[in-house]
Amino acid sequence: MSFMPSRSMRLRPLSTSTMWNSSGPSRSPACLGPQWKVVYCVSSPPVAERTSRRSRDRAWAVVGTIFSILRCPEGVETLTSEHFLQPGTAQLAAGFALYGPSTMLILTTGNGVNGFTLDREIGEFLLTHPDMRIPPETSSFAINTSNGRFWEPPIRRYVDECMEGRTGIRGKDFNMRWVASMVADVHRILVRGGVFMYPRDTRDLKRSGRLHLLHQVSPMAMIVEQAGGLASTGYERIGDVTPTELHQHVPAILGSRNEVERINRYHTEYLNGEDQPFSSPLFSTRNLFRADYP
Repeated sequence: MSFMPSRSMRLRPLSTSTMWNSSGPSRSPACLGPQWKVVYCVSSPPVAERTSRRSRDRAWAVVGTIFSILRCPEGVETLTSEHFLQPGTAQLAAGFALYGPSTMLILTTGNGVNGFTLDREIGEFLLTHPDMRIPPETSSFAINTSNGRFWEPPIRRYVDECMEGRTGIRGKDFNMRWVASMVADVHRILVRGGVFMYPRDTRDLKRSGRLHLLHQVSPMAMIVEQAGGLASTGYERIGDVTPTELHQHVPAILGSRNEVERINRYHTEYLNGEDQPFSSPLFSTRNLFRADYP
């Protein structure tokens, strides 16, 4: 299920086909078409989550809808939640709609990423951003720093280095951007580069992350990787994570390849105890003028 678009390509609404959607307040699959044959599983954020964005809507913030398309297992006519529990690598397509100054559709079918913009006069989406690519280098990151006290050491280490700018170990200044809308932050990364982080934290130890794996993180990970970036939990590739439940949460770190690789390395060093500077009392420095000297 892949295609190479031309600059004149237009997207029109598909005719009714058999699809099942995993979203909804009932937290169970719902049929979106005729029930004679099930072909695709469509995953999108729950309705309850979409309606919780009212504060962003009132502030005229950019919002959107994320979706993922999976192939239904052979021989299945009635879907259950278990049929959606497929790793990100099993996705046939993924994308998101962006509702802002213009209405856009970002789509990948496994052969690159393309952006379409709605032409309201003719009611069709026109190809306006062909072959979107994320630059491997960046000086921009997106994270909610108000949660800094809950972060794990690898994330705190990375953000601290970015904040130190050219006077620190990175030797260059970084900009921080945070819209608090995943579609807006990821779209900016697709256009200009950067890294998006919604990491694991200590606020609720029963949850490994704050974002939905199936409905948000997996489709965004596919889009980012198809655009040349990387997507990780910090400890493993997001596409390799097999869900154990329909509304599972995971950490999300995705964007420019070199920065995600650095953050992954910081997590590995943290697990191996290699992230702390060497310290030994045999080689310590004694000084009568040290503030902590007894």
